[in-house]
Amino acid sequence: MKILPLIIILLLFCISCSNSKSDLTILDGEWITDSLNTENSDNWKEFIYFKNGKLLAHTTWWGKNYILNENQTIINNQFHDNQNNSYKIEVIDSSQIKIIGKDYYAKFIKDKNQPDNINSEILEFKISQRNKEKLIGKWKINNVQKIVADKEYEKEPVYLQLLKSTDFNKFLSFPSSKIDFIQIDDSDFTVFFKDKKEIKFNYIINSDSIDLYVGDVIYNVRYKLSENTIVYENYDKIGIITRIFFAR
Repeated sequence: MKILPLIIILLLFCISCSNSKSDLTILDGEWITDSLNTENSDNWKEFIYFKNGKLLAHTTWWGKNYILNENQTIINNQFHDNQNNSYKIEVIDSSQIKIIGKDYYAKFIKDKNQPDNINSEILEFKISQRNKEKLIGKWKINNVQKIVADKEYEKEPVYLQLLKSTDFNKFLSFPSSKIDFIQIDDSDFTVFFKDKKEIKFNYIINSDSIDLYVGDVIYNVRYKLSENTIVYENYDKIGIITRIFFAR
């Protein structure tokens, strides 16, 4: 007679574990903030990635750090960040969740169009974060190079003449000869000119490009980074590639 209560307890325990696992499975994927209220940052949109009962990464493109949290185990629908702050997950339904912590409240939604590879999405944030840290500082132009995009035409007289022109020697829309230096900090990308003027941009650093914002104007600038040099590339519609080299 004593065996029956034990069996019932075991069955209830298994059902509880099954439900818990099911609740965590529903989290798998990429989630994007629908609303966000936090006192610790000015991020206006965040992303969070779950898989197999773990928070893989919590990210944003609009903050000092692109990686806000990563590699946290979820226990009882709660997880922690690297400062040991606790966050509770409330599942509304299969496409909506709330995450609540101290001075933090966010509603996330899961889009039907999920990334093909979550790890690749997270890696993009990580590479961009590393590059951002390397790019912060003061940079001065030390060289400008121009080449013809299509090698088939690189010896054509019209292109040889274009390569001699200084009209393509521009960073963004500004003649490189008028730029004194650029300064990148946590939140601003500033171009300083030799006439003492300056233009300040908000920016997002991607793994191979930088998006610069000022007013209604958006520039997308391709770059390559080495330890002490940034190379910005501009592809003109007529087939001229301009490379501007900045050094510390």
